[in-house]
Amino acid sequence: MSTTLFPVVQPEAVQTGTALPLCREVKWDYDGNRPVFRNGEPETVEGAEAVRVWAWLALHTTRFRHEIYSRAYGTELENLMG
Repeated sequence: MSTTLFPVVQPEAVQTGTALPLCREVKWDYDGNRPVFRNGEPETVEGAEAVRVWAWLALHTTRFRHEIYSRAYGTELENLMG
């Protein structure tokens, strides 16, 4: 049994050189609260802007209201307003 609080990370268990795929999401119009379309097709964004869209959608989706989302997705901020 180890006497340290944190386990030792085995160097062979850590993979290096494996690039993760770049985040991609539909561009979002924050003022109009709708996706952005160009020529009838949704416009996409990548990287940090895609993560920003994911976070914005998660914060503006009411939890448990839509069956399409998992029970862990969304917020319960609506319950705190009153």
